Amino acid sequence: MQASRLSKGEAQYKDRLQDMRLLRLKVADQKRELAIAHASAGASTELRKELARLQRDLLTEQSRVKALSDELENPINVHRWRKLGGTDPAAMDLVEKVATLQRRLIAKTTEVAERDAQLAEKERMYVELKAMLARQPGPEIAEALTHYQHLLAERTRQLKALASETQMYQAQVGELKFETERLTKQLIEAKRQYFELRNKEKMTSGSGATGGAGTDVGADFAMRAAEAQRAAAASSVPRFVGGGFAVSLA
Repeated sequence: MQASRLSKGEAQYKDRLQDMRLLRLKVADQKRELAIAHASAGASTELRKELARLQRDLLTEQSRVKALSDELENPINVHRWRKLGGTDPAAMDLVEKVATLQRRLIAKTTEVAERDAQLAEKERMYVELKAMLARQPGPEIAEALTHYQHLLAERTRQLKALASETQMYQAQVGELKFETERLTKQLIEAKRQYFELRNKEKMTSGSGATGGAGTDVGADFAMRAAEAQRAAAASSVPRFVGGGFAVSLA
């Protein structure tokens, strides 16, 4: 019994809490209405002035209506109006006017249909453009594309510089090959001359003359060999070319 009474008390307590919450809401509404009433009461003076002005206007209009009604009942100036002359148009004129109006109506209907078709086309184009704009990349992709374009331009510039350097190196290699071939030909010519002198020395009679000629031939060959070595050493010295690169080919 106590548990039942306790559960009933809790239920009633919850009901009272709900009632209190509703009462608080009503009190808040009443306070808001009171604030609105206070705000409107502040403007009551201007409303009274507006009411007085409207009443004066109403009295003025009522007096004007009264005067016009009296004048209508008892006209003072009986010659204010006159009978207008005119006749009804003929049936043919009416038919022609109806036909003209029908033609204008047909033309306007056609124009309205064309405008509707144009409007439908514009709406279709608007939908397509909206879909295309939705498929366009965002600002992040545009920034990334700009970054990659800058990187590509930098890499292209570096590749062009490397290509120019490669061409320069190839030209230098060609020059060195030409110089090597020239020195090789000089060495072969010197050897040929040396062997010719040796053969002439063997064919020459006399020991004294032979010894002197052999000494001259050996000195000449040594001189030519030394010149060839100096030329090869000079060609192997690294040369500095345009662009600040030191190119050395051994």
